[in-house]
Amino acid sequence: MALPLLIAAVVVILTFLWLKSRRPKKFPPGPPAIPFLGNIFSLRGKPAVKILEWKEKYGDIFGMFNGRKRVVVISDFYILRKLFGEEAASGRVLQSSIRDKDSSLPIGIGLISSQGDLWKTHRRFALSTLRDLGMGKNWMEDTIIAEVEGICQALRETKGKPFNPKVQLTNSVSNVICALIFGKRFELTDPKFSRLTNLIAENIAILKLDFVAQTAPFVLWFPNAVRTQIFKARRNISALTEFMKQMIKEHVATSGENLDAPDYLYAYQQEKLTGAKTDGKESFNGQ
Repeated sequence: MALPLLIAAVVVILTFLWLKSRRPKKFPPGPPAIPFLGNIFSLRGKPAVKILEWKEKYGDIFGMFNGRKRVVVISDFYILRKLFGEEAASGRVLQSSIRDKDSSLPIGIGLISSQGDLWKTHRRFALSTLRDLGMGKNWMEDTIIAEVEGICQALRETKGKPFNPKVQLTNSVSNVICALIFGKRFELTDPKFSRLTNLIAENIAILKLDFVAQTAPFVLWFPNAVRTQIFKARRNISALTEFMKQMIKEHVATSGENLDAPDYLYAYQQEKLTGAKTDGKESFNGQ
Protein backbone atom coordinates (compact mmCIF):
# COMPACT_ATOMS: atom_id res chain seq x y z
CA MET A 1 0.00 0.00 0.00
CA ALA A 2 2.81 2.37 0.89
CA LEU A 3 4.74 1.79 -2.36
CA PRO A 4 1.90 2.80 -4.73
CA LEU A 5 1.31 5.96 -2.65
CA LEU A 6 5.01 6.80 -2.80
CA ILE A 7 5.10 6.29 -6.58
CA ALA A 8 1.97 8.42 -7.01
CA ALA A 9 3.50 11.19 -4.88
CA VAL A 10 6.72 11.15 -6.93
CA VAL A 11 4.74 11.30 -10.20
CA VAL A 12 2.67 14.24 -8.94
CA ILE A 13 5.77 16.13 -7.80
CA LEU A 14 7.62 15.51 -11.07
CA THR A 15 4.57 16.55 -13.09
CA PHE A 16 4.24 19.74 -11.05
CA LEU A 17 7.93 20.60 -11.55
CA TRP A 18 7.68 19.84 -15.27
CA LEU A 19 4.66 22.13 -15.67
CA LYS A 20 6.54 24.91 -13.87
CA SER A 21 9.48 24.51 -16.26
CA ARG A 22 7.34 24.81 -19.41
CA ARG A 23 7.75 27.88 -21.59
CA PRO A 24 5.07 30.49 -20.65
CA LYS A 25 2.86 31.95 -23.37
CA LYS A 26 4.52 35.39 -23.41
CA PHE A 27 8.07 34.08 -22.90
CA PRO A 28 10.42 34.88 -25.84
CA PRO A 29 11.14 32.07 -28.31
CA GLY A 30 14.30 30.09 -27.76
CA PRO A 31 15.97 26.68 -27.84
CA PRO A 32 14.05 23.65 -26.56
CA ALA A 33 14.86 22.77 -22.96
CA ILE A 34 15.11 19.49 -21.06
CA PRO A 35 12.61 19.32 -18.17
CA PHE A 36 14.25 20.19 -14.83
CA LEU A 37 17.70 20.67 -16.44
CA GLY A 38 16.89 23.37 -18.97
CA ASN A 39 19.65 24.22 -21.46
CA ILE A 40 22.66 23.53 -19.24
CA PHE A 41 23.95 20.66 -21.40
CA SER A 42 23.80 22.83 -24.52
CA LEU A 43 25.98 25.43 -22.78
CA ARG A 44 28.83 23.07 -21.96
CA GLY A 45 32.25 23.91 -23.40
CA LYS A 46 31.88 27.40 -24.86
CA PRO A 47 28.56 28.90 -23.68
CA ALA A 48 29.27 32.29 -25.32
CA VAL A 49 29.55 30.64 -28.74
CA LYS A 50 26.30 28.73 -28.22
CA ILE A 51 24.45 31.89 -27.14
CA LEU A 52 25.67 33.65 -30.30
CA GLU A 53 24.31 30.75 -32.36
CA TRP A 54 20.93 31.08 -30.63
CA LYS A 55 20.99 34.84 -31.24
CA GLU A 56 21.37 34.24 -34.98
CA LYS A 57 18.54 31.70 -34.93
CA TYR A 58 16.01 33.32 -32.55
CA GLY A 59 16.86 37.02 -32.78
CA ASP A 60 18.18 39.72 -30.43
CA ILE A 61 15.75 38.68 -27.68
CA PHE A 62 15.33 35.00 -26.83
CA GLY A 63 14.46 32.90 -23.81
CA MET A 64 16.35 29.99 -22.28
CA PHE A 65 16.37 27.98 -19.05
CA ASN A 66 19.10 27.60 -16.45
CA GLY A 67 17.72 24.49 -14.85
CA ARG A 68 14.15 25.52 -14.02
CA LYS A 69 15.05 29.22 -13.90
CA ARG A 70 13.82 31.31 -16.82
CA VAL A 71 16.38 33.61 -18.45
CA VAL A 72 15.83 36.27 -21.12
CA VAL A 73 18.90 37.09 -23.23
CA ILE A 74 19.00 40.55 -24.85
CA SER A 75 21.67 41.30 -27.48
CA ASP A 76 20.47 44.66 -28.83
CA PHE A 77 22.40 47.68 -27.49
CA TYR A 78 19.55 50.17 -27.85
CA ILE A 79 17.05 47.88 -26.11
CA LEU A 80 19.52 47.33 -23.29
CA ARG A 81 20.16 51.04 -22.94
CA LYS A 82 16.45 51.76 -22.69
CA LEU A 83 15.87 48.83 -20.33
CA PHE A 84 18.60 49.77 -17.87
CA GLY A 85 17.25 53.30 -17.75
CA GLU A 86 14.12 51.99 -16.04
CA GLU A 87 13.81 51.49 -12.29
CA ALA A 88 12.40 47.98 -12.76
CA ALA A 89 15.72 46.81 -14.26
CA SER A 90 17.95 48.20 -11.51
CA GLY A 91 17.84 45.15 -9.22
CA ARG A 92 20.64 42.78 -8.24
CA VAL A 93 20.91 39.01 -8.10
CA LEU A 94 19.93 38.11 -4.55
CA GLN A 95 20.57 34.37 -4.78
CA SER A 96 23.96 32.80 -4.17
CA SER A 97 25.20 29.45 -2.93
CA ILE A 98 28.46 31.10 -1.84
CA ARG A 99 27.04 34.11 0.01
CA ASP A 100 23.95 32.82 1.79
CA LYS A 101 22.02 34.39 4.68
CA ASP A 102 24.42 32.82 7.20
CA SER A 103 27.54 34.10 5.46
CA SER A 104 29.89 36.54 7.19
CA LEU A 105 29.24 38.73 4.14
CA PRO A 106 25.52 38.20 3.27
CA ILE A 107 24.33 39.01 -0.23
CA GLY A 108 22.27 42.18 -0.67
CA ILE A 109 24.60 44.50 1.27
CA GLY A 110 27.47 46.73 0.22
CA LEU A 111 27.85 48.93 -2.84
CA ILE A 112 28.01 46.14 -5.44
CA SER A 113 25.24 43.76 -4.39
CA SER A 114 22.76 46.17 -2.76
CA GLN A 115 19.81 47.75 -4.57
CA GLY A 116 17.13 50.39 -4.22
CA ASP A 117 17.61 53.31 -1.82
CA LEU A 118 20.51 51.57 -0.05
CA TRP A 119 22.46 51.35 -3.30
CA LYS A 120 21.64 54.94 -4.27
CA THR A 121 22.85 56.23 -0.89
CA HIS A 122 26.14 54.35 -1.00
CA ARG A 123 26.73 55.13 -4.68
CA ARG A 124 26.30 58.85 -3.98
CA PHE A 125 28.72 58.60 -1.06
CA ALA A 126 31.26 56.58 -3.08
CA LEU A 127 31.32 59.01 -6.02
CA SER A 128 31.64 62.04 -3.74
CA THR A 129 34.39 60.46 -1.62
CA LEU A 130 36.40 59.16 -4.57
CA ARG A 131 36.37 62.65 -6.11
CA ASP A 132 37.57 64.10 -2.81
CA LEU A 133 40.36 61.51 -2.70
CA GLY A 134 41.61 62.47 -6.15
CA MET A 135 40.02 59.92 -8.47
CA GLY A 136 40.93 60.96 -12.00
CA LYS A 137 43.46 63.52 -10.74
CA ASN A 138 47.25 63.62 -10.34
CA TRP A 139 47.11 61.75 -7.01
CA MET A 140 45.96 58.58 -8.76
CA GLU A 141 48.59 59.01 -11.45
CA ASP A 142 51.36 59.32 -8.85
CA THR A 143 50.11 56.21 -7.03
CA ILE A 144 50.03 54.16 -10.23
CA ILE A 145 53.53 55.34 -11.24
CA ALA A 146 54.86 54.35 -7.81
CA GLU A 147 53.47 50.84 -8.26
CA VAL A 148 54.95 50.59 -11.76
CA GLU A 149 58.33 51.53 -10.31
CA GLY A 150 57.91 48.77 -7.72
CA ILE A 151 57.23 46.22 -10.47
CA CYS A 152 60.25 47.41 -12.44
CA GLN A 153 62.42 47.01 -9.36
CA ALA A 154 61.12 43.47 -8.86
CA LEU A 155 62.01 42.70 -12.49
CA ARG A 156 65.52 44.14 -12.08
CA GLU A 157 66.13 41.98 -9.02
CA THR A 158 65.60 38.84 -11.09
CA LYS A 159 68.73 39.78 -13.11
CA GLY A 160 67.19 38.45 -16.30
CA LYS A 161 66.22 35.06 -14.90
CA PRO A 162 62.73 33.72 -15.79
CA PHE A 163 60.10 34.02 -13.06
CA ASN A 164 56.32 34.16 -12.67
CA PRO A 165 55.27 37.79 -12.04
CA LYS A 166 51.67 36.88 -11.16
CA VAL A 167 51.95 37.68 -7.44
CA GLN A 168 53.82 40.96 -7.98
CA LEU A 169 51.46 42.16 -10.72
CA THR A 170 48.33 41.21 -8.76
CA ASN A 171 49.62 42.87 -5.58
CA SER A 172 50.70 45.98 -7.46
CA VAL A 173 47.26 46.52 -9.04
CA SER A 174 45.58 45.76 -5.70
CA ASN A 175 47.83 48.30 -3.98
CA VAL A 176 46.28 51.12 -5.99
CA ILE A 177 42.88 50.14 -4.62
CA CYS A 178 44.30 49.72 -1.11
CA ALA A 179 45.77 53.22 -1.25
CA LEU A 180 42.25 54.56 -1.83
CA ILE A 181 40.49 52.38 0.72
CA PHE A 182 43.06 51.92 3.50
CA GLY A 183 45.35 54.90 2.89
CA LYS A 184 48.37 52.58 2.79
CA ARG A 185 50.20 50.20 0.49
CA PHE A 186 51.64 46.78 1.14
CA GLU A 187 55.01 45.43 0.06
CA LEU A 188 54.69 43.35 -3.10
CA THR A 189 56.16 40.35 -1.26
CA ASP A 190 54.06 40.78 1.91
CA PRO A 191 52.78 37.21 2.64
CA LYS A 192 49.61 38.47 4.36
CA PHE A 193 48.71 40.70 1.42
CA SER A 194 49.62 37.99 -1.10
CA ARG A 195 47.23 35.62 0.67
CA LEU A 196 44.49 38.26 0.55
CA THR A 197 44.80 38.77 -3.22
CA ASN A 198 45.04 35.00 -3.73
CA LEU A 199 41.77 34.46 -1.85
CA ILE A 200 40.06 37.04 -4.06
CA ALA A 201 41.46 35.40 -7.22
CA GLU A 202 40.29 31.96 -6.04
CA ASN A 203 36.75 33.20 -5.41
CA ILE A 204 36.57 34.84 -8.83
CA ALA A 205 37.57 31.50 -10.40
CA ILE A 206 35.02 29.59 -8.27
CA LEU A 207 32.22 32.05 -9.06
CA LYS A 208 31.24 30.16 -12.22
CA LEU A 209 30.38 27.13 -10.06
CA ASP A 210 27.81 29.22 -8.19
CA PHE A 211 25.67 28.95 -11.32
CA VAL A 212 25.99 25.15 -11.24
CA ALA A 213 25.06 24.97 -7.55
CA GLN A 214 22.00 27.18 -8.06
CA THR A 215 20.88 25.27 -11.15
CA ALA A 216 21.34 21.90 -9.43
CA PRO A 217 21.27 22.60 -5.66
CA PHE A 218 21.40 18.89 -4.88
CA VAL A 219 25.16 18.93 -5.67
CA LEU A 220 25.66 20.52 -2.23
CA TRP A 221 24.06 17.54 -0.50
CA PHE A 222 26.92 15.06 -1.00
CA PRO A 223 30.73 15.17 -1.44
CA ASN A 224 31.83 16.22 -4.94
CA ALA A 225 34.15 18.71 -6.67
CA VAL A 226 31.53 21.49 -6.94
CA ARG A 227 30.59 21.22 -3.26
CA THR A 228 34.27 21.30 -2.25
CA GLN A 229 34.89 24.51 -4.22
CA ILE A 230 31.72 26.23 -2.99
CA PHE A 231 32.63 25.50 0.63
CA LYS A 232 36.18 26.71 -0.06
CA ALA A 233 34.78 30.01 -1.39
CA ARG A 234 32.72 30.39 1.80
CA ARG A 235 35.84 29.94 3.93
CA ASN A 236 37.68 32.46 1.76
CA ILE A 237 34.92 35.02 2.34
CA SER A 238 35.21 34.50 6.11
CA ALA A 239 38.97 35.06 5.91
CA LEU A 240 38.52 38.20 3.77
CA THR A 241 35.91 39.54 6.17
CA GLU A 242 38.24 39.06 9.15
CA PHE A 243 41.01 40.91 7.29
CA MET A 244 38.69 43.82 6.55
CA LYS A 245 37.44 43.92 10.14
CA GLN A 246 41.04 44.14 11.38
CA MET A 247 41.80 47.00 8.99
CA ILE A 248 38.64 48.83 10.09
CA LYS A 249 39.54 48.29 13.75
CA GLU A 250 42.96 49.85 13.19
CA HIS A 251 41.36 52.84 11.44
CA VAL A 252 38.88 53.38 14.25
CA ALA A 253 41.76 53.37 16.72
CA THR A 254 43.75 55.97 14.76
CA SER A 255 41.08 58.21 13.18
CA GLY A 256 40.22 60.30 16.24
CA GLU A 257 38.29 63.43 15.34
CA ASN A 258 40.05 64.03 12.03
CA LEU A 259 37.38 65.12 9.56
CA ASP A 260 39.77 65.43 6.60
CA ALA A 261 39.35 61.94 5.18
CA PRO A 262 42.74 60.65 3.89
CA ASP A 263 41.19 57.43 2.63
CA TYR A 264 37.84 55.76 1.99
CA LEU A 265 37.58 54.07 5.39
CA TYR A 266 38.13 57.34 7.26
CA ALA A 267 35.44 58.95 5.12
CA TYR A 268 33.09 56.05 5.81
CA GLN A 269 33.63 56.34 9.56
CA GLN A 270 32.93 60.06 9.48
CA GLU A 271 29.82 59.58 7.36
CA LYS A 272 28.64 57.01 9.90
CA LEU A 273 28.93 59.68 12.59
CA THR A 274 27.71 62.78 10.75
CA GLY A 275 25.72 61.77 7.62
CA ALA A 276 27.11 64.93 6.00
CA LYS A 277 27.16 63.62 2.41
CA THR A 278 24.08 61.43 2.22
CA ASP A 279 21.61 62.25 5.02
CA GLY A 280 21.38 58.49 5.52
CA LYS A 281 24.00 57.66 8.13
CA GLU A 282 21.87 54.85 9.59
CA SER A 283 22.81 52.66 6.59
CA PHE A 284 26.53 53.09 7.31
CA ASN A 285 26.69 50.21 9.75
CA GLY A 286 29.98 48.60 8.78
CA GLN A 287 28.54 46.25 6.16
